[in-house]
Amino acid sequence: LYVGRFLARLVYEQEIRKVQDTWPVVNGAVVPTADTRASASREKAMYAMRYFTFQPSTPDAKVSKILQDAFFDCFDYSYNVHFPILTNSGIRSTKDVREIHADFSFMKMVPTQLPTSPGDPASLVDSLPEKYSFQTYTFSDVVKELQGRILQEEEMVGCLRWWVNFISSL
Repeated sequence: LYVGRFLARLVYEQEIRKVQDTWPVVNGAVVPTADTRASASREKAMYAMRYFTFQPSTPDAKVSKILQDAFFDCFDYSYNVHFPILTNSGIRSTKDVREIHADFSFMKMVPTQLPTSPGDPASLVDSLPEKYSFQTYTFSDVVKELQGRILQEEEMVGCLRWWVNFISSL
């Protein structure tokens, strides 16, 4: 079983890298996932992530747990501290992805996990081990965003709302 999941992880990494290598780029910037120009790449990545999502096995649920653990644990994490997934900014490493948070609606440059809706099927992202979990936004993320682009009026209101909440929590 362990060897099967090791091979599955290699196939997953290869498929995701193919999608990443063919992801559309315009003027040196990755086309956002929601853009129609990225639809083919987005569908390929979603397909790969959907079919590498672990489902409970029968008659013994331990089998799927062993497979899942082997899939995520088959590389040396001192060298491989990331897991490639589909984000709002194409294929990114989990170490660079932030959790979606309403207070940071003005943030557009930092990759975030894709939003989910109630009733969506289980996703590979839902089963990520803690070592691959998404980070929360940091103050330096906000500074980089503000240095990198000009905010629209609604985004500036969101940024100021975040700033007031941030300062009041200190």
